[in-house]
Amino acid sequence: MPSRPTVLVVAPADEALRGYCLDQVAAAYDVVLITGSAPTWEHRCIRDVEIADPADETALLAAGQALAARHTLHGVVTWSEWDLVNVARLAEHLGLRTNTPQVIRDCRNKAAQRTLFARQRVPSAKAMTAHTLLEAALAAETIGYPVVLKPAAYAASIGVSRATRAEQLPGAFNFAQAGAAHSRESAAVLVEEYLHGPEISAECVTHQGRTSAVAVTRKTLGPAPYFEEIAHSVDANDPLLEQVGPVAASAVRALGLTDGIQHVEMRLTEAGPRLIEVNARIAGDLIGHLVHLATGINLPAPPPTSPAAPPPTSPEPAVRRPVSACSTPPCPGRSPPATSAKGSRPTHRGCARCTGCARSATPSPCRPPGPCTARASGSSPSPAPAPARSNNAPASSSTSSPSPPPRPHSARTFRKQEPVSTDLDSFGPDDPVLVSPRYLAGPGLEQPPLAAAMVWSSLTNAGWSTHTPDDWRPMLCASPCQLVRAAHMPNATDSGWKTAVYEDALAAPWWTAFWSAETPAELLTDFHRALAEAHAAGSLHSLTSATAVYLPLLNAGWSHTVDERGNQRFTSPDRLATVTGQRRPSHVSDAWSIDVAPGTTGSCRWSARFSKQVPNALVAAFTTSLADTTPVYRRAGTLPKELGSYLVTEPAPALGRSEAAAPAPVPPPAGPGQSTARQR
Repeated sequence: MPSRPTVLVVAPADEALRGYCLDQVAAAYDVVLITGSAPTWEHRCIRDVEIADPADETALLAAGQALAARHTLHGVVTWSEWDLVNVARLAEHLGLRTNTPQVIRDCRNKAAQRTLFARQRVPSAKAMTAHTLLEAALAAETIGYPVVLKPAAYAASIGVSRATRAEQLPGAFNFAQAGAAHSRESAAVLVEEYLHGPEISAECVTHQGRTSAVAVTRKTLGPAPYFEEIAHSVDANDPLLEQVGPVAASAVRALGLTDGIQHVEMRLTEAGPRLIEVNARIAGDLIGHLVHLATGINLPAPPPTSPAAPPPTSPEPAVRRPVSACSTPPCPGRSPPATSAKGSRPTHRGCARCTGCARSATPSPCRPPGPCTARASGSSPSPAPAPARSNNAPASSSTSSPSPPPRPHSARTFRKQEPVSTDLDSFGPDDPVLVSPRYLAGPGLEQPPLAAAMVWSSLTNAGWSTHTPDDWRPMLCASPCQLVRAAHMPNATDSGWKTAVYEDALAAPWWTAFWSAETPAELLTDFHRALAEAHAAGSLHSLTSATAVYLPLLNAGWSHTVDERGNQRFTSPDRLATVTGQRRPSHVSDAWSIDVAPGTTGSCRWSARFSKQVPNALVAAFTTSLADTTPVYRRAGTLPKELGSYLVTEPAPALGRSEAAAPAPVPPPAGPGQSTARQR
């Protein structure tokens, strides 16, 4: 019999949930082992062993070197989440092909995953990190309830719960923070958007940068607000595989994974599959065993990844045999883990009854046995590069288990009375133009950090703090008291700008204002300048006469009508913009709303909403800017050609090369003593 390749397994874990993994590896390869204690049940599968704590990098490398001196190693593998980074270092140390430790570290950190997903445009949940309850409240109000709170770098659903209202946030934050305190990588808490829809996972195999989704796992979750998985099912012919497979593969690529097994969790929302997280290991519980029962594929035993030899032929799947499966009882959320005497090996404390064995007919004390039937399937091709699928493998199985803004340019003031035909084709797409009316000019600065720097310049000059991530995640600006918060949410399903004022940092906002993403930056800048002044004067709760809101519109020639309910409507001369004021707004309706070019598409269409308690002085600052006839600076290529007959344009002075990176609006002049925006 020819000798078989030798694979090093690190931290085989318990027999009940991971015994099948070691059995399947041993069926294909010779196995040598590194474990933290003397082996017991593992003896049937191994040829050699070194005792070392996998959490101790120095001890792990020494043990691996000792085994490499006695055996020719072709690969190293672990299915322990806690040891992934150290095992990647070990493989690198032994010269075996592996994912880099930094890639694995990113996979262990859910916040880092969100950043990489956003950078590669992989559909995922909006998310922000928080280290304090106040930061979590700011994040939750920015993202919008309900939200999910979880340790930024942990596993096994420990510390994960949902908050549907502000009153639930402190408990959810404390629960997540207790779990995060045990993490080796980060003590931060992740606050993320709650994704509505069924939760599934894609089980993937990646070899030399090529990823194949080989199975879909459908999940049943326990009672809210926790996310404990209490049942799983796998069907070899699941039609979801073709839909979610490409999304899972794009997520694996975004993280830089090139080899191994991945457990990719997502939710099926109305907008399509959206990522929750990627685990750079085989799935937990008995999902890998289910995949084998349903498809014949042995996920724990992929081809060895040593560059020294080509992968051997994959082993044939085991013949179908009767199995028993047990239903997992609901678990009231996983509590933070206890640790061993060495403090390095987390153990599950809070649902110890959920560890019954589903690999034999012997039930756990809390789980009665139940039959697990399998339907025979016909021949089906095996997805490359995964191991081949048996023709008589069962078809399904289930078990319950920024740069500062550009300098201002001079512009003449004029009023447009009638539409003037302007041929935008006479300008090149990068030609600078001055355009009016400003409400049809589009957003201007399109790079979110530049836009935020301009819009919030008055706030940052007044000492407000900013939180600006490097990528396309929400950007925040908060007053020193943290009771006034502004947010910019680019590239989200509800992208735009939001400002809120609170009477209590952890309560619902007293009032809110929202603008869609295409709102011109000049109008937003004027509103936030007035906001900074009102905050300094302590007048964020004063309600003055509404006359100040609509007087600038009437002076600019806007028409005025009143409906039978007493609601007022002001319409621009070109009839492309309307301002509506509710006579008796409720606490859940908007007192003032603005809609521009609602019947069109593209960069000129936008809207704004102001809730009942927004001071009229602030709304007036916005309508004054809305009615202002001073032209604004744009690049001709950003203007909507379908509205060319409504625009007045004229050539503008060209900007220098460094200022020509983006279509830039005219920023407000800096006041005495003003400085550039600070970032924290």
